Formats: sequence, C-alpha cells, structure tokens
Amino acid sequence: MGVFRIFCKILQQITDRAPFANKRLNEVIDHSKPCLYIPLAMGQEKYADCYEWIKDELKNVDVPYIEMVKSADELAVKNMNDFGVIFIGGGNTFKLLNDLKISGAFEKVKDPAASSGASNLKRPKGRGI
Repeated sequence: MGVFRIFCKILQQITDRAPFANKRLNEVIDHSKPCLYIPLAMGQEKYADCYEWIKDELKNVDVPYIEMVKSADELAVKNMNDFGVIFIGGGNTFKLLNDLKISGAFEKVKDPAASSGASNLKRPKGRGI
C-alpha cells in the first residue's frame, strides 16, 4: 500500500469519527456559551483559513458562535468561564506553548476552572497541556 493510500485511509478514519466527537461534545458543553478557538500554533497569515476550518469542523456543535483569539496577549485577558468549550488548533506546539507562557495565558488554558475561580466546569477526562 502506497503512502498516499495510507494517508487517505487515516484521513477517512478521522473523518468517520468527527460526527461521534461532535455528538459527544454536544452532550457535555454549556450551549449558552460560545466556543473559544485558539489557533496560535499556526502563523497569523493562516488565521482566516483556520477560522473557516473550525466553523466547518464544528458546524454540528450547538454553540452561539465561535470566538477566535489572534494573540496570546488577547487570550491572557479572557475569562475562560465565559466559554462553553475551548478548542486549541494544531501547528507548531513549541510556538504555542512559548507564546502562552510569555503572555501568562498558559495557566488560564491549563486549568480554566482554577484561573476563573469556577468550581463547576465540566472537564473531559484525558491528558492536559
């Protein structure tokens, strides 16, 4: 099997799981609050495309709107409790973590409940940042 066919097979498996992931997301989020999208691991020149991608990716998730931050400094002043779900886009993980740590936003994203003073946020089980 060629590399391209393997890639297509992996891509199909991911695509097949998207409806399940969106359904599960709809079961656990607060639908009265928007989604916070953090594309900071990508270059700024790609943010417009990233926003279109996330809108399409989450089109079946019931949120009022998707708010996208364009800098770690902008993220640092956000109250994480204002959002029903936080979506961190992929890309250069080193850039993302470096920018978050320099701006002070890392602690907010790492533990939204602690940084906002909230104690009743639903958090999925799994690995943290």
